[in-house]
Amino acid sequence: ASFGLIALLGLAILLKNGHALFFKSNPDPARPGAATSGKRLLPWALAVGVVPCPAVVMVMLFCLSMDVMVLGLLAAACISLGMAATISLVVITVVMGKAGVFSAMPTKRAARIEGMVGLLSGVAITLFGTLLLLTTVSVNLY
Repeated sequence: ASFGLIALLGLAILLKNGHALFFKSNPDPARPGAATSGKRLLPWALAVGVVPCPAVVMVMLFCLSMDVMVLGLLAAACISLGMAATISLVVITVVMGKAGVFSAMPTKRAARIEGMVGLLSGVAITLFGTLLLLTTVSVNLY
């Protein structure tokens, strides 16, 4: 089911960016790459943050089987902090890089490039989600 949802998410991204790129007559006056409000990002951050990391689950199960729960909690906290720091650093770098690149070019061209990147990412996510779904279904049939 999760691979099907990934494929549907990719299809939604593809349709949204395709519509904005090819059928939108009046581009938004806001410059592409402008900061997004915190109210729009908070639900996404919460949705991504509540998904448990498989590594943390495995470490906790191992530590529980060895009867060292405190060590498991410490390891889980360290894994979580490391992932949070890494993901935050990558996101900050991408947002700052995007803003810097888009500020150096005309608004119309920046919007066109942003739309094409969104379109390509939608195609890639849909393709990978569909391939993973088909692989899972075919393995389970045999």
